[in-house]
Amino acid sequence: MRATSLAALTAALSCGLVTPAHASGAPPPSNGLAGPADAVFRQGMWWNPERAGNGWDINRVGDRVFVVWYTYDEAGNPTWYTSTGELDGERFQGELLSHSWVNNAAGPYTVAGSLDITFPSAQVANVNWQLGEHSGERVLQPFIFATEPVMSDYSGIWYDTAEAGYGLTVQTQGDTTFTVLYHYDAEGRPTWTTGTDPASGDSAADNIVLSNSTGQCAWCENRPHESTTVGTAALQFETESNMRVSLQFDGGDWNRQDVGHIMLSDPPSGRPHPAAMAPLASSEALRFYFSSSYRETQGYSLPIICAGPIVSPGPPPEAGFDGGPLSETNVQEQGVDEADVVKATWERLYSIDQPGRAALETVTDGEEEHDLFIQTISRYRTSPELGDPVLDGQYKVTYPPRRYPIHSLRGEGLYHHVDADDQSRLVYVGSQVEGHCYGYAHGKARIVAWDTGDDADADAAHALDIDGEIITTRVIGDTLYAMIRYRPDFHDIARRVLPPEDIKDDYTEEEFETVIEALTGDDLLPRAKYADGSTRPLLAAADILVPPVPATRLDSQLTVFSAFDLRDLDAPPVSMAIMGHMGGLYASTSAAWLAGTRWVYGVGTDGHLFRTGEQDTELHRFAITDKGFSYSGSGSIEGHLGSDPGKLSFRLSEHNGVLRVLSQSGWGDSGRWGEFGEHRLSIVDTQAGDDLLLATRAVLPNEQRPARIGKPGEQVYSVRYFGDRGYAVTYRMIDPLYALDLSDPDDPYILGDLEIPGYSDYLHPVSAELLLGVGMNASVHVDSYGNEQALIQGVQVGLFDVSDTGAPALLDQEEIGYRGSSTPVSEAHHAFTWLPADNDTDRAARFVLPVAIHGPEDGQLDDDPWHRYPWLGTGALMYEIAGGQGVPWLRRVGTATLADAGSTPEDHAYLYTNFSADSARSVIQGDRLLFYFRGGVFTSPWGGSEFTPAEGCVLCTPWSIEGN
Repeated sequence: MRATSLAALTAALSCGLVTPAHASGAPPPSNGLAGPADAVFRQGMWWNPERAGNGWDINRVGDRVFVVWYTYDEAGNPTWYTSTGELDGERFQGELLSHSWVNNAAGPYTVAGSLDITFPSAQVANVNWQLGEHSGERVLQPFIFATEPVMSDYSGIWYDTAEAGYGLTVQTQGDTTFTVLYHYDAEGRPTWTTGTDPASGDSAADNIVLSNSTGQCAWCENRPHESTTVGTAALQFETESNMRVSLQFDGGDWNRQDVGHIMLSDPPSGRPHPAAMAPLASSEALRFYFSSSYRETQGYSLPIICAGPIVSPGPPPEAGFDGGPLSETNVQEQGVDEADVVKATWERLYSIDQPGRAALETVTDGEEEHDLFIQTISRYRTSPELGDPVLDGQYKVTYPPRRYPIHSLRGEGLYHHVDADDQSRLVYVGSQVEGHCYGYAHGKARIVAWDTGDDADADAAHALDIDGEIITTRVIGDTLYAMIRYRPDFHDIARRVLPPEDIKDDYTEEEFETVIEALTGDDLLPRAKYADGSTRPLLAAADILVPPVPATRLDSQLTVFSAFDLRDLDAPPVSMAIMGHMGGLYASTSAAWLAGTRWVYGVGTDGHLFRTGEQDTELHRFAITDKGFSYSGSGSIEGHLGSDPGKLSFRLSEHNGVLRVLSQSGWGDSGRWGEFGEHRLSIVDTQAGDDLLLATRAVLPNEQRPARIGKPGEQVYSVRYFGDRGYAVTYRMIDPLYALDLSDPDDPYILGDLEIPGYSDYLHPVSAELLLGVGMNASVHVDSYGNEQALIQGVQVGLFDVSDTGAPALLDQEEIGYRGSSTPVSEAHHAFTWLPADNDTDRAARFVLPVAIHGPEDGQLDDDPWHRYPWLGTGALMYEIAGGQGVPWLRRVGTATLADAGSTPEDHAYLYTNFSADSARSVIQGDRLLFYFRGGVFTSPWGGSEFTPAEGCVLCTPWSIEGN
């Protein structure tokens, strides 16, 4: 390939012999997800985190590719090379040129070596280089230190229009401008200098401190980098393709004052935004991610045992009739159902016996015996007109035996679904997750459906087995939406490509490479196994999106979002995936959002990337459609969404075309938001532009409305949105409940706040005027060192008036028990049971709280505020919101006791005092309460004082639930 020098290329540009795309008069390509100009690679700076201090600038210049390699010579001094040529599919090849500076002008160049780059995806470059007698290979990724959209992007390669041969690489990301000046030393040898302006404006980066570094050559061992400040630079951007440059070096070398530069590379308007998602170029790209990730972790020597899954049907259902009022699973958004360990109709209650665990049973398959893990779903007849609840059948879901030392069931839950054709079915979702001492987890998910209608076939169980772990699910209409975490299991893949005689428990590195060479990218895609035994990929490689996220290593983990038709589980699902880890899912009837938290990186003046200690949240929106969903854009906000995955979704709410998100940061006034505190509300547009980027429309606090959400050091304990209002509880010493006015998405503000002792873990909208809060009471005490300490006491439930345009008002509050008391509502909103008021019958709204109550056995309180009281009893508290047309208040109408200290053997008491998220559920059925506790089902009249176990219940006694 004919070499082209940098001076010759820039001179040709100046003379019009070569025309950049942005100067041709033709419109720039669309900023689509993968526009023509960036279908193969993402333009800009690239690096390998393990070789920090080196960088590559890879760009397009019209129909050509232009590369600058910033590296070091064997003495550790900075030097640079260029290469230019055409792109052949996903491959670039060119000569590496070394440049010189002679008599104050660009001198002759020499061919120093060769360059061969392939792009498995727009986010990965596999580089093979040769310099003299040395050669090597590098895996590169985009050099990303911020992903929030910027108003003005000036990233690219720039050159002096009057003095060809030197120039600058500029990277604008977020508020930071990073630049590399490629120039020459006093002897005319190529050198480079880096600089950063961490607070650049829309049209200027005038506070750049320049540094010169030493480092390791391309073939040398890593060595410490030493950086020296050598001067300053100021960049004034006139347009996206024109700027003025001033350089001031301490020694006077290479000083320039207000010199015009133009962009050599195609400008930002002609390529996707650097924060935009990029799809994988091909299935081979997934193969590259997988092999690179596994080579780093050596995750291919693990024990393996295989066995097939089994599904056992339950007994045939019995006919019933539509009964009276029945509470449903407590969900975040109306119209969006959520899986839970208990589902009920008027006639039936279905419950998972041992959530998160399974029984080990031996089954016979021909002459072979297999130990399988079996999860049992119990079915109870609950029609009141037929008497007390009776266990009348069970369903079995069977998982293969464990292959790795660590084994658990996760994401388990049930749906009772009635479709548009009035066909009813019970649906189970769950995952078997296995790992080992090195922390790798491999999941196998199951979706199983049983018809429950009057004419259902008792033997009909529809099963779907999926590669990966189901993290969470939702049902909207007749569609089950699932968030699935998938990382290719090397042993599963080996079985796909190796003959049976070569399958083993442990593989050598050479055998690993043999498998890698034999497989294709399609072998790495997550697959689903259908009822007829066939397997098909859940998605294609082109359905995998790669976010521009800073990372220290390649990650082959996928977060898959799939839509399954509950009327026909054998129908191919609609699926897409995000490369990397996502933390949670929020869904409304119009859209589903995947949210993931990532570390924020900064770039030093020496070009080194460092982790700032702050975090951001990336958001990906999928519009709900009749056919499942469609990807509609991505964005990011500052801050993270807390450490509790069970409460993550409550921090988000989509309403009237915007997403409201409450995030948090740290470090108090010294943090990233300074005087605006540690919590921020972001309003994000749900309509993306051509670049499919979702912009942040407003934040609170801000300059016009600086009042904080939360005091210094407080954490967010609960968030709830209701129409144009938002509510947030923060806590450290005392509970401020904040009311937010969100009616104007461009100007959210705090209506007011109410301070009361303790905090609410869960907020429940009763109406537009009333709000319930469930949490813990607390008292403030001074310890022996003189420091104030907030001590958690008993459970607390409060009723708030939020009708005013100012601060909320506390109408009524009840404290339940003393220090040591607890409720599972603090862990899971499904443990809270709600039945709205019925105005036609004048029935008041009802709700139920499962509680374990601790207190003084003799009625005498201890003077020590740290004293933890003994357990007295466990059961359910039944409430109504009374008051009619007057002032509403909380009326406890019943306390049904399940177990108490006086009648429970001491060695079984712990079973009733330690709640997990799935320990307790309740269902209000007319004038009685159905109560689920650790797999057992009980009943009590509404307002009753004790529970009666269901007939046939085998998990209703302490010895039967021990260890459950």
